[in-house]
Amino acid sequence: MPRQAVIDETGKRHGRLTVIERVENVDGGAARWLCRCDCGKHTLATGRQLRAGSKKSCGCVNVGRWPRVLQKRYPKIWRDESVVNVEDLEDIAQ
Repeated sequence: MPRQAVIDETGKRHGRLTVIERVENVDGGAARWLCRCDCGKHTLATGRQLRAGSKKSCGCVNVGRWPRVLQKRYPKIWRDESVVNVEDLEDIAQ
């Protein structure tokens, strides 16, 4: 099967990522790109990940997400955003 031509992603934006340059291909031959996130960090992504939207940031958008998810799932633990009541943990464990 003939290889498809590489789609030049340089300068394009995908979510919070701006593609800077092409780097060495992954082992399977897929084109890989060096990207800069809006937060300032760099990350690598394949062209397929970028075009499909499965890679939209360096991971910085998920950093603050888990406390909110846990707060909704386990409201008895979260009285305020940082304090855990030990008695509530024991109630949940039973």
